[in-house]
Amino acid sequence: MLGQGMVLEHHQSKFVYKAMTIIGVIWLLCVSVIFVQYRQTAKMSDDVVELGNHIMSFHNSLHFRSPYRVIHTNDMSLNIQLIYSLRVQLEADYEHSVFQPDVTHLIYVIDKFIEKSQLFLSSDLDVLNMAEQLKLFRSEYENQPDIRRYYVDLGAYLFEALFTEGEQSPEIYRSLDKIMVASQSMSPDDRQHLQLTLAKVSKLLSEYAESGYLVNRLLQHEIYQELHTLENEYFKLFGFINVLLLVLSGLLIASLFVVVMFCQRQCRRVVESLHSDENEPVSEKSAEKNKGKKEVLTDVQHLPVAGTSVESKIDIPQMLSSLNDDKESVKMLLRVFIEDHYEDGEKLQKQISSDLGAAMRTAHSLKGVAGTIGANELRIIAIDIEAKLKREEIPTDEEIQALTTSLDETVKSAQFWLEQASI
Repeated sequence: MLGQGMVLEHHQSKFVYKAMTIIGVIWLLCVSVIFVQYRQTAKMSDDVVELGNHIMSFHNSLHFRSPYRVIHTNDMSLNIQLIYSLRVQLEADYEHSVFQPDVTHLIYVIDKFIEKSQLFLSSDLDVLNMAEQLKLFRSEYENQPDIRRYYVDLGAYLFEALFTEGEQSPEIYRSLDKIMVASQSMSPDDRQHLQLTLAKVSKLLSEYAESGYLVNRLLQHEIYQELHTLENEYFKLFGFINVLLLVLSGLLIASLFVVVMFCQRQCRRVVESLHSDENEPVSEKSAEKNKGKKEVLTDVQHLPVAGTSVESKIDIPQMLSSLNDDKESVKMLLRVFIEDHYEDGEKLQKQISSDLGAAMRTAHSLKGVAGTIGANELRIIAIDIEAKLKREEIPTDEEIQALTTSLDETVKSAQFWLEQASI
């Protein structure tokens, strides 16, 4: 019985190992897919966050007063270029990703935002360019103070109109008209140069008047709400991935628990069918076990080689089928059968004359192990003897002799399969 328990334990360990390996591989595959999805989500989420940071930086710059904002126009233009680069990167990452929030509308909104921003920045850049031109013109007319004075006034009127309150605008425009009238008395080249500059200033003032409207449109642009919505979607996606990982981990633990419990239940059923001698005195069991250990090394080695007719005493295909084709377990079970039961015939005959209860347990044990190894003939004889003993009837000498003969042939068959046949 101890040897059979070892076989069952070995078989159980192999089954559990295989089941755990399969479950572990499936779990790792699922986790790998989720990990790839998590990396894609993290990459796109970082792109959206960085894009939002640059857009908010540009948004904050729009709140500057006009003179300070114009000075930082180049920095704001560089920020718009970075926003466009991030927009391109976001679009490329989205094309190579799966199961990600849709960013196509955000990309469309970004394009509109960049377009309006470039229109706004172009007017501020024109102001900077005009300031540089007026500075250059003053230098050119350094030796003509009368004409140089008009360019100085032109610069003062221009920046007064741009960067002061609008109540002074009519007076500024009248001052510009006076400069236009004064230019009629100049030489043709100087007149043309001054009038061309006046035209540029007038156009700049007209364009710059629209910049306030563009600033309001940019401050209230829908891109801010779109970024906020998309960031919330990524936050929800991260939460879903974390929950999915927890569910998969729970399924893994539950599956392993079910496998172990199922295997233990199956083994318990087999052990219960083979269990015997549970009430036999410990001293008798120990003496018989020690005696078997001493004699098995000699008796089993001198068993005669089984012939072809003896091979059929054990149903090897049945054993392989019941043990999932585990050949090592079959061999171990055969060795245990030879070691523990090769002299059960003689032991049964002695127990019949002294202790019918012990004899019944021996017959029951022999019946169970015979069923396990597929020794149907031996099992049928043991069943008949056990039934008589349960009715407190003494088996005949012919029945005991039939059991002993069948047991010897079954032991020889087990010896044959272990030593001369490849299972």
